[in-house]
Amino acid sequence: VHLTGYRAECNYRKDNKCGGVTILVKNEYRQGVEFIKDKNHADYLVCRLKKAFFRQAEDIFIVNAYVRPHNSSGSKTDSGREMMSKIEEIVNDLRPKGEVVLCGDFNARIANQTGTIESETNDFLPMPEDYEPDIHKTRNSEDPVKNSFCKQFINLVSNNQLQILNGCTLGDFRGQFTSIQPRGCSVIDYFTVSSKLRNHVNFMKVQDLTMYSDHRPLVMELRS
Repeated sequence: VHLTGYRAECNYRKDNKCGGVTILVKNEYRQGVEFIKDKNHADYLVCRLKKAFFRQAEDIFIVNAYVRPHNSSGSKTDSGREMMSKIEEIVNDLRPKGEVVLCGDFNARIANQTGTIESETNDFLPMPEDYEPDIHKTRNSEDPVKNSFCKQFINLVSNNQLQILNGCTLGDFRGQFTSIQPRGCSVIDYFTVSSKLRNHVNFMKVQDLTMYSDHRPLVMELRS
């Protein structure tokens, strides 16, 4: 991948000629970004935004991931579920080290599920001092369907206290379709953020379809 003014970090699949995950960083920010790549897993890539460079209280880890659908050619039947489990392992490892942005194509149709616990409180159970109860928000979605990845994705979000931005954030209160296919549209691409980052999100938008993909680009802006 070559784009003027950007550095591209790619994680390519070894089992075929195409596929993988890429993160592009503006040249002016390169010194503030560290990439964490797993050569054994080409369907995710992590970059660390260094807190000193970006003047943040904590490091921010961006996890860009792709989960293959059940009917993906050349993949094992359970490869999608295995990848979802791997992503949860990664996020669980990163959460104590800083804030997390988890984004990508998860092939999970979750309807209007939120992944948060309604009316959660720590008044009656002993919890860690830094534990913060979920802030429950309803979500909208143009996609009313739940598929076989729904439960696993919602557990991933809930277990790591991430918040889904699609359908409940300025720029996308409707939960717009992200995947546009001849046989129907769906919401399977998401931005999720750790709870402390939620108040730093200016907007999250689902942009118009382009000639380069049958998925609509998602854009999220954080303020410092």
